[in-house]
Amino acid sequence: TFDQPTTVWEAAKAIARCARATPIMSGSFITMKRDVAIAQPEAFFTPYNMAEGSFSKNFTLSKVNDTDGVEIEYIDIDSGKQEQILCLLGDDLGYNPERVQYIGQRDRNWAYREGLFIRAQKKLLREQVSFTTGMEGLPVQYGSRIAVASGVSQKESIFGRVVDVSGTTITVDQSLTFNGG
Repeated sequence: TFDQPTTVWEAAKAIARCARATPIMSGSFITMKRDVAIAQPEAFFTPYNMAEGSFSKNFTLSKVNDTDGVEIEYIDIDSGKQEQILCLLGDDLGYNPERVQYIGQRDRNWAYREGLFIRAQKKLLREQVSFTTGMEGLPVQYGSRIAVASGVSQKESIFGRVVDVSGTTITVDQSLTFNGG
């Protein structure tokens, strides 16, 4: 129930957050993608199906002023009052928590689990990979699991395209360099 005016997009974000999901536009419809573990990648990207020179890999390092926890605000189902719960992960001390208002969430245990999930995302997901691809990227949507093989320089290639298979011999289109045996 929404008791205050809001936009459709803001309402979709509030609804999705209660199910650990993200609203996405699919044509003229708003649908949601839930953040769950996916066993198999839906697509595989190598330098062969990436635009040349478009691959980049960035790491976000911790800073002195980074948050060290998440404080969730929610309306308790029993008391009907606004409550806060501090969610800490690992070595977090909670001196500078990120404050998140959880509209629509009324269960303390659920709010706590979501706070831990938000904190784990901020603390553990610090590597970003970016690249441009062609038509191979069309089936991939937000939240899809993909495999990326491009962590080496172009000078020391350990990838190649199979051009022939004869018995136990596999021929690829370029010289492969392996270090260490």
